[in-house]
Amino acid sequence: MSKKRYYNDAYQTEFKATVVQIEPITIEETEQFAIILNGSYFYPESGGQPADHGRLGSHPIHNVLIRETDQAVLHITPEKPSCEAGEQITGQIDWSRRFDHMQQHTGQHILSRAFIELYDTDTVGFHLSADYCTIDLNQSKLSTADIRQAEERANQIIWENRPVHIRFVSHQQAAELPLRKRPPVASDQLRLVEISKFDLNACGGTHVLHTGEVGQIKIIKIEKRKKKLRLTFVCGARAWRDYEHKNGILTALTNELTTGQDVLLESIQKSRQELKQKNKQIKGLKQALLRYEAKELKASCTQHAGISWITKVYQDGELDTADLRPLINALIPKQGKTVALIALAGSKAQFLAKCDKQLPLVLETDSRNVPLFENIPVRGGADFVQVSGFSATKEQLEKLITDLKSELQNQVS
Repeated sequence: MSKKRYYNDAYQTEFKATVVQIEPITIEETEQFAIILNGSYFYPESGGQPADHGRLGSHPIHNVLIRETDQAVLHITPEKPSCEAGEQITGQIDWSRRFDHMQQHTGQHILSRAFIELYDTDTVGFHLSADYCTIDLNQSKLSTADIRQAEERANQIIWENRPVHIRFVSHQQAAELPLRKRPPVASDQLRLVEISKFDLNACGGTHVLHTGEVGQIKIIKIEKRKKKLRLTFVCGARAWRDYEHKNGILTALTNELTTGQDVLLESIQKSRQELKQKNKQIKGLKQALLRYEAKELKASCTQHAGISWITKVYQDGELDTADLRPLINALIPKQGKTVALIALAGSKAQFLAKCDKQLPLVLETDSRNVPLFENIPVRGGADFVQVSGFSATKEQLEKLITDLKSELQNQVS
């Protein structure tokens, strides 16, 4: 079994060790190789914390696992190693990734204890991803103010720069200690992480030596999930990057709206209300325009076999795709025989056809025979058809409508 040296020193980034074993391993249907050492500072993925990255000799290590059978640390590399069992090899750990995980994991301990201290609320889930962390709390009734108070308490502990100690105890000794959460019995000893005079918890992760190294905790999202609360948070450099990103957005908005940060929300709300009012006016004007357009089209229709025939092709920009449906509905009267064929040209062309239900026509069948609509869905039935999702010029659509109109007129003659 590999000695887990990261348990005692999370700050070691370079070390020498002896290769014990090399074996092929299949992960997600890809054959890779596992290097096993007599001892390692590489942290394997476990307990909600991702694995370390780095190098062993010249080989990149992008995954580290624990072998269940003997608890050996497996250093996964995609290429066949050039080293052999018995050789000494140098390990190098990606410090920026390691320290980031130390900040996040220690921050989680602090935040979880703050909720116990203030609201007797336990953490029942933890996840550390590449961009953010989450904890799940075992109740959903905390207010936003309650959560902010716990966040403030957590940051107070960080800024007090309290020492963080690591020690090992037996399960019998642990039974007499005020652990935040008692883990299931899996080994003879427990590794305890203690934040001085604040938190004591069994944990196998990597942590900073003083809380001040966490920098800051910021909760960025609150979600209610049935009877639980999920809090998304960031610590340290992640919190700084989150601030930098959001401050950039805030500055851009204040410049765009030519207003101060203290009245930005009020300015946005006012702009939204004005936009809502203008959109309402535009909608009314568009409806009036479509009524006028329908009246003009009816006046210019042609007659054949006792039926009014209305045709029109619009250029892209003259109407929106959303305008065609209400327009064609306005062209077909409740009483009277009418056939309407209208279209909109452009890269997002659209074709609509509609007629009175009493006419002996099946618009869907005729539309499917149009060469331009080959391999394009034709939706509708006997008295209505809509075709979209294709590109066509005004000339192409005018020819399409002329040919289809001629075919339909032949059917009713």
